[in-house]
Amino acid sequence: MEIFEKTMKIFSEKKSLSNVTLQMLNYSSEHLEQFRNLKSLSLFMPMRANELIECVKSNPKLTNLEFTSPYIYGRLADIAPYCENLEALTFHMKPETDASEYTPLAKLPKLKILDIFGYPREGSLNALFRSMALNETVLQQFSIRQAMLGTADVEELSKVHAYRLNCELMPSRLRDTPAVLQLPNISAINFGMEPLKHNNLYYNSVDIISNMGHIALIIRRKSDKDVLLRLHDWHKMLQAGTNPLWFEKQNLRQQIQMRNNSECGKKVASLLLLEALQSQLPTITQNIHRLTEIGGLEELEVKIKLNIDEELRTFVDSSDLVTFEDLEGDIAIDSDVQSIIILVQLTYLKDILGISKNTNIKNSLAIQNYKFEVDFDIRL
Repeated sequence: MEIFEKTMKIFSEKKSLSNVTLQMLNYSSEHLEQFRNLKSLSLFMPMRANELIECVKSNPKLTNLEFTSPYIYGRLADIAPYCENLEALTFHMKPETDASEYTPLAKLPKLKILDIFGYPREGSLNALFRSMALNETVLQQFSIRQAMLGTADVEELSKVHAYRLNCELMPSRLRDTPAVLQLPNISAINFGMEPLKHNNLYYNSVDIISNMGHIALIIRRKSDKDVLLRLHDWHKMLQAGTNPLWFEKQNLRQQIQMRNNSECGKKVASLLLLEALQSQLPTITQNIHRLTEIGGLEELEVKIKLNIDEELRTFVDSSDLVTFEDLEGDIAIDSDVQSIIILVQLTYLKDILGISKNTNIKNSLAIQNYKFEVDFDIRL
């Protein structure tokens, strides 16, 4: 450690040194404030807030700061008065903290990129979003990772100005009876079929483009064609007075009742996922639509982890076909159910798709520990 301390002292005397990265668990940061010309500083190490303050005060040209350790003793936001040139800030929120303590960061005058992650107290990010709106903060990129945003968070976040937003939404269930599906009209655009070797082993991806409200699905794989063929069948069912999603769920229920079916657990998981989609997508869609109203927004990336535990609990209470243990771990989703999932998503998202330029949807190929991950990448 003594050699390292001497090295740091030598480096701190180099006026040309403008970029420092430190990742250490046991290091005294007393030498950091000896640097005077840093423009970029990346730290993964426990620190006291007053030490970080002295460091940024000593480096007024600092434009990029990353503090990715959750261990800061004091308030990180106290650096705000001394960071008038800061353009990019990444930091780890303290676990279960009241995120309102970060509101002074909204006053950073030149901030363009804000990347925050961690698990603060639920709902406490509202104050930061509200402060950013009041200070008319305009961000080129705003990333909120790990923390899941509820409807109240989204309401405040929608008032912020940002060109790119990356966040995760908290799924919530609709307690009322789901409305009758209003199916979208989707055409096909064929860009040529991809080789099978290009298929991803972890998620199923579809691309949608829109022009003047007309929605088209880009055909790259046989599964894309299957989606549109199924949509055609759904339209015919609806015209005949049959709810297509009810039909698909009934089909799965019949397969589940075949008690000798070795894939009973897989079919149950698929049925419960469709139930979860129907109850959780309406609120998720409303929140995504609210986020598209963010001033200046051009790119919106949203992650969602749908949870089937409540649906599973109801199923287990009324049936002895499966237990919670049967659906632990990874449950693969077959291609037929994948097509249904995509159609349900396109149905609920059709209004958002109509106002976007192009959208990519990535669905996990498996339910993992009762959760199903979805990623939406929407370009406005």
